[in-house]
Amino acid sequence: MKKFLVLALIIFPLLASAHGSGGYVEKVEGNYLVDIGFTNPTLVEEETNRFDFSLFTVDNNNAVVDFDSVWVRFMLGEEAVLIANLPRLGLNAAILTYAFPKAGEYVMTVNYLKDSTTLVQTDFTMVVNGQSVEKQSSNNGLKTVITYLGVGVVVGIVVGRLLKKK
Repeated sequence: MKKFLVLALIIFPLLASAHGSGGYVEKVEGNYLVDIGFTNPTLVEEETNRFDFSLFTVDNNNAVVDFDSVWVRFMLGEEAVLIANLPRLGLNAAILTYAFPKAGEYVMTVNYLKDSTTLVQTDFTMVVNGQSVEKQSSNNGLKTVITYLGVGVVVGIVVGRLLKKK
C-alpha cells in the first residue's frame, strides 16, 4: 500500500497542471503576471471556450492582485470581433465564454482595471484553427480520466487513514 501511495504522489503532479488539460497564455508586464487559461488546448473556430483572466504579482510569491474588471478585445486583422468588459468574480478571475467565428490569427488585448484605473494592459496573439483540425485527441481525455482517478485514490487513502485513527 505504501508503494502505491508513493507512486501516486510521484505520478499525480506530472499529470496535473495549473490549467488542467486546457490551454493558457501568460506574460510578465512590469510587476504583474497576466494569466489567461482557456478550456481547450487548441483553439478551433466555432468551438466554445471558457477564458479565465487572472492577475498576479511577480515580486510577492505570485500573490493575487485585486482588480475590478478586465476589458478584452479580440481583433482579426482590422476587424474587432469582440469587445467586452468583464467583472471580476469571487474566484479571483474574470470569466468569458466565447467561440471564435472563423480561423485565423487574432490579437487579444486585455486591460485589467481597478477603480477605473489601468493596472496593466497587454496583447497576446491567439491562433485559431479551422474545423478540419482534430478538436481533441483521445490522449487528452485519457489524461483527464487518469487525473481524476489519481485524485480519487489519494483522497480515498487519506480519508481511510483518518477514519482508522478514530
